[in-house]
Amino acid sequence: MASSREGHCRGVRKRPWGHYAAEIHDPWKQTRVWLGTFDTPEEAALAYDGAARSLRGAKAKTNFPSPPSTSDWIKEMNFNATEAATASGPVVKIEGTGVGAVAGALLLLLAGRGIALSPVVKALVDPDGALRDIRNLDSISFFDWFLSKGGTRMSIQRMWDPVAYALGFIDCDNISARCMLTIFSLFATKTEASLLRMLKGSPDVYLSGPIRKYIEDKGGRFHLSWGCRQIIYDRSPDGEIHVTGLALSKKVVTADAYVAACDVPGIKRLLPSQWRESKFFDNIYELVGVPVVTVQLGYNGWVTELQDLEQSRQLRQAAGLDNLLYTPDADFSCFADLALTSPEDYYIEGQGSLLQCVLTPGDPYMPLTNDKIIERVSKQVLALSRHPKV
Repeated sequence: MASSREGHCRGVRKRPWGHYAAEIHDPWKQTRVWLGTFDTPEEAALAYDGAARSLRGAKAKTNFPSPPSTSDWIKEMNFNATEAATASGPVVKIEGTGVGAVAGALLLLLAGRGIALSPVVKALVDPDGALRDIRNLDSISFFDWFLSKGGTRMSIQRMWDPVAYALGFIDCDNISARCMLTIFSLFATKTEASLLRMLKGSPDVYLSGPIRKYIEDKGGRFHLSWGCRQIIYDRSPDGEIHVTGLALSKKVVTADAYVAACDVPGIKRLLPSQWRESKFFDNIYELVGVPVVTVQLGYNGWVTELQDLEQSRQLRQAAGLDNLLYTPDADFSCFADLALTSPEDYYIEGQGSLLQCVLTPGDPYMPLTNDKIIERVSKQVLALSRHPKV
């Protein structure tokens, strides 16, 4: 496409400062979808073309002919991921080195649409440059970004929404493209970042325990039953805030530095209301907490053994999918059989699966009793496993 034609590209406008904006009308939402700002009209036109094909399919009017189905050089890469975009089954298994293979799935999906401009692809040859590009995507959702690159709504619903729920507890319409692509780029380029460690075992043994021991070995102390009631502070004549102590339930504690690690409701209760005069602290009150419910279910069989019904019913040896699993067909976006993923801690001889399911968002389940929660989740597990007698 010659630069003399830049004003005639579908969905492309030249901005006053020289960049090119791309947008498209979404006939389903009856709104215009912002696709981003680009350095060249070709990049903007490609973004429009990808979104047009995802919305209108083969009948889409585009700036360029349809790209080849898959780039040869991407084919040769050994990403061991299942074809989850069209979701041939209800459960998406990400194989290979744990969650890192999600990045491989994204590369395959993007390559299938000829998207050489994706920062995840760029990260393979220029990691630092890719992360710089990704930082500029904070204001666009992953949904809008993915559609601009030729992705489809079906892919979002069947694969990427469950992944987004697992990573950030919100869907692709609300999670930033920067968040998702940063993680995928790191998984694609740093093999040590893609190992599945989150299901190793008890957090007290493998996560919080070692941290607590490290602090205690250096003379630190923990007061888990002393609730923090108030932040004590002074304000200088120029308006600067200086924290001078924490009023706990039993005493006032002073320190050289103060660090708060709270959930969203907790930090809103803890911060002095006067601090809202600062835009930095006032922004905290714009955050919305997402309830998450975790359910563990034990079975006299192997729920994730989907190939062999007899194998799923025997208790002589563990059977099934030893990995983190995603599904768009249940209220839990991700789940795993802890007896398989962490046998040292959770496998008991003569017993079957210990399924851990993460319900995100958990709002519909918060008012329910434990028995009702178990009943609902159990029905969905059985529907996924297709083994009614497990």
